[in-house]
Amino acid sequence: MKHDSEKIPDDVKANVEMTKGFMEACEKHLGDITERQKCLNRMIKHFNKEKNVAVKTLDELEKLKNI
Repeated sequence: MKHDSEKIPDDVKANVEMTKGFMEACEKHLGDITERQKCLNRMIKHFNKEKNVAVKTLDELEKLKNI
């Protein structure tokens, strides 16, 4: 069984593959290759938001050590 830190590459790979699938679907269903790039930009925005939430959550959790 893998430790959580060992799963990170698998999680990253899954996220990239999911994004590629979304990009293909956007291009296919929304009309053209420019939709593919828009989808990629939306996914980058999504993951940046997730990163910011995680960082801020960790900051708040660290403050709990001082209570």
